[in-house]
Amino acid sequence: MNSYFQFYTSPYVSKTRRKKMRQLAALPEPKRATELIYSFQKLDLSVPEINNRLNSMLQYIGLHQKRSLAEALTKAYPLNRTEGLLLLRLAEALPRMPNDETALLLFKEAIRRGNWQNTDRNQWTSFLLSKLKFLLTNWPSLILPSFPTDAILKTFLRILTKLLVNIFVLAPDIENSREKLFGLVAQGIPISLDLLGEDALGSRDGTRHWEDCHKVVELLGMIKASFPQSDPEISVKLSALDSKYELPYGRISFERIYSKLKSLCLSAFEKGISLCIDAEQYFRLEFSLDLLENLLSDRDLEDYNKLGFVVQSYLKNSESLIDYLGELCKEKKRKLSIRLVKGAYWDHEIIRSQSLGLGHYPVYTLKELTELSYMACVSKLYEQRELLSTRIATHNPATIAAVLEFYISRKENRIEFQRLYGLGEAVENWLKRQGFPTRVYIPIGTGKELFGYLARRLIENGAGLDAFVAPFDFDKLYWDPLQKLQKRGHLENTKIPLPPFLYRDRENAPGCDLSDPEVWEEFGRRESPFLLPLQVFSSNAITSRLRVLSPANSKEVVGEVPLPSDAEIEKVLSHTASFALEWDRLPLEQRVEMIRRLAKEIWKYRHDFLYLLCAEAGKTIPNALAEIREAIDFCYYYSKEAIRLFSKPILLPGPMGEENKLHYHGRGLWVCISPWNFPLSIFLGQLVAALLTGNVVVAKPAEETPLIALLATELAYKAGIPKEALSVVAGNGQIGQKLILHPSVQGVAFTGSFETAKIIARCLSQKEGPIVPLIAETGGINGMVVDATAAIERAVKDIIHSAFNHAGQRCSSLRVLLVQKEISKQVLSLLSDALEDMIVGDPRYSETDVGPIISPSQLETLHQFSHFFRSHGHLLTQAPIGKTASAYGYYFAPQLFEIPSLDLIDREIFGPILPVISFSKEELQRLLQKLYQKGYGLTMGLQTRLDCKIEKLSSEAPVGNFYVNRSMIGATVESQPFGGEGLSGTGPKAGGPNYLLRFVHERLTTINTAALGDPSLYFLDSS
Repeated sequence: MNSYFQFYTSPYVSKTRRKKMRQLAALPEPKRATELIYSFQKLDLSVPEINNRLNSMLQYIGLHQKRSLAEALTKAYPLNRTEGLLLLRLAEALPRMPNDETALLLFKEAIRRGNWQNTDRNQWTSFLLSKLKFLLTNWPSLILPSFPTDAILKTFLRILTKLLVNIFVLAPDIENSREKLFGLVAQGIPISLDLLGEDALGSRDGTRHWEDCHKVVELLGMIKASFPQSDPEISVKLSALDSKYELPYGRISFERIYSKLKSLCLSAFEKGISLCIDAEQYFRLEFSLDLLENLLSDRDLEDYNKLGFVVQSYLKNSESLIDYLGELCKEKKRKLSIRLVKGAYWDHEIIRSQSLGLGHYPVYTLKELTELSYMACVSKLYEQRELLSTRIATHNPATIAAVLEFYISRKENRIEFQRLYGLGEAVENWLKRQGFPTRVYIPIGTGKELFGYLARRLIENGAGLDAFVAPFDFDKLYWDPLQKLQKRGHLENTKIPLPPFLYRDRENAPGCDLSDPEVWEEFGRRESPFLLPLQVFSSNAITSRLRVLSPANSKEVVGEVPLPSDAEIEKVLSHTASFALEWDRLPLEQRVEMIRRLAKEIWKYRHDFLYLLCAEAGKTIPNALAEIREAIDFCYYYSKEAIRLFSKPILLPGPMGEENKLHYHGRGLWVCISPWNFPLSIFLGQLVAALLTGNVVVAKPAEETPLIALLATELAYKAGIPKEALSVVAGNGQIGQKLILHPSVQGVAFTGSFETAKIIARCLSQKEGPIVPLIAETGGINGMVVDATAAIERAVKDIIHSAFNHAGQRCSSLRVLLVQKEISKQVLSLLSDALEDMIVGDPRYSETDVGPIISPSQLETLHQFSHFFRSHGHLLTQAPIGKTASAYGYYFAPQLFEIPSLDLIDREIFGPILPVISFSKEELQRLLQKLYQKGYGLTMGLQTRLDCKIEKLSSEAPVGNFYVNRSMIGATVESQPFGGEGLSGTGPKAGGPNYLLRFVHERLTTINTAALGDPSLYFLDSS
């Protein structure tokens, strides 16, 4: 079978144990929890013994604990308080500030916002911070010079920043860590070294980290040579080695990543040191297991038995994962060390599942279940102890006590405990006194590498750390997760709705997880769809036909559609308009039911739409799936809104003796003109809104993408929508003009360019008869500001996504980037690396990041813009055109330019070209005013850590959608209603609560109920 889609095929995907793991991850949490409880109960742990041991441990900690700065602050200000979060942000941000001035600005804002006296613990931290707030708040009234104070504060911040970094990080680089590491190992302390870094942005980033990992291996080899009895280890995050460490990229990246990982293993083997593959997000798990299988099968490494792997117990399939690892070692006659952790990406897993509309979470949503799972995993590791050595990595004394009870009751001590550098030293000392070996997990790094690590460490440990800092509340720490779970009365977190029920009163569109190899297998089982010509006009009509060519390869004919004659256009309009009254009188519930059935049909035919969106519209597979979901969301959301607004008349207030009812009716015939860049979701969003509000519709899709619209229309008919209420007419702009000028047209919904919208408005204004409403959604010159406090790596990801996703062919795409000078060099360097690593090619290949431009004319326009910016600015870099890009496709290499002035941009650049302007702090307001004066007002982005800047710019910016610290594209129906102002559209916002109201007439009925006698007023007096 020849699949249209091309993707990475894992040689291990069909293994029984791997399939079972995926099935367990997809189980409903209550069902999985029931299985887990059964497994846990079989452990037969003594809860009193565990708590006696815990009490003994806590007494020791209380006597010997040397409280660190982090522990002192967390005890005074837990993360469930505003002040705790403020301190977390400071701790994460201060080491990354480009200069003292920026750090001071951030620090002052955080201190002013906190209530530092609002604590019942009399600590020096509270006293210091409350006095700092007083000084910063009242300084102007004290009539004291600010310069010396700022200088003192900057010195204080430099010291504080160093303290914060030194709590968690041994040294800023490999060279500076050498002496300290030798000192630790000389004391007999086993170490696991983590070179900070993850999620490489580009190939240079990944290669640099790989080379640094080799340097770490060399250093650890020197330590091993000096201390032969030591067992040093390097922990490696694979995402730091390569930016394409994801399953969809496997076709081009698997061998490259494997080569890098194997080279590290060979080097570690040669030096006699251990290497542990660190845990990351769940969507990377399948890829990591494929790499692990390759390593264990590689003859060059068959004598290397110092390989490790991390298991996260919050995963619903963690027990099964250990079974799989044990079977793998048995099959390959190898051994592994397993570091067992609770998990570091819980919030990411929840957000990702919700965003993708998955049917489940891969993780447990209750901490008690994670605890039960941890102990079940301990038992699994014990069963496989001849093949899998156990390394317990947790700072929770209660969990440690439970693990000790498990092993001591079995007279077994082949187990190692691990702690993070900077935390848990007192617990480590207690464990050593009990005769258990320990290891310290030590990070090395600075700058950008610190961001992800430090934020997670503080969140993971700070969220519960206050409970384990003396003095203790033993009742709170008492270990009995099963009893605590039973007290809850439910086996899932009821405050976290499952993705399908994310919205309270409507369905959420379902989605696909592209990290699941079985999803790709499903795509592969389907041959290239063959769509019969769709009959939208009479079969005996003599019409010309439009051939639809794929923008990915203009030699590929996707299909043909008939073009109507003038007589057929007249017939379609008149026939549809004549059904308007009957359709408006149809009960709302019936219209809603049809639209909901349509949503389900769209999902049922998702593979056909996926094919068409890739072949006809040039969309990459993730973009195509996202558009299918958005179309379904429009159906569900507008159905919900129609019931809310129109299910019954609105009773209005007034004097007694009269009744005032406001009710709504369809206007009649609407012409809906949709664009090629969202040929399914906007096409359906427009017509669904019109149909639900009692209007009939003639829809005209873009001439580049009519097949998608025709298939959607056929499914609308299948869902029960009468052909008399909905017609579709294919063709160019001239046909669109004929449609809107017809006298029966009572409204026009249009999405496209501003220039076309003006032509439509002009045509409508010249028509005889009533004024025809126009809903126009157009483009914009969308800017993003990145200030000096921004989280640079996150900003770079958002910039790349905003500017180049779907080849920049979204009206919301980023068109001009404004970067503060203090960080511009770093931002542009990372941007260049990320851009050069993008894959431009055929959208049917799973690894493609950027597909084709829609047409030759659009391609030529982009070449003209590129030539202009090359002449008036500086080309920083551009992405290479990939191997899968056909010579007959309309491909354009995404480009990054540095330009001197906003004056060079006077129109929307609809494609993957991003001009960048650097600004000083004093220039920002002037630049923004220039941007606003261009008249567009669609989207704007801001990357900052300053709340004051968020408040100021979001309130001032004349744009429809303002995005902070996230991508500027991908507005979600209902959550982020989308639409602009000025030259960017008329409103109301699509996918918002006011959209449907533009499609209706308002009618009021007032009845004088007293005219024929209304005694109701008298009955209000009950005396």
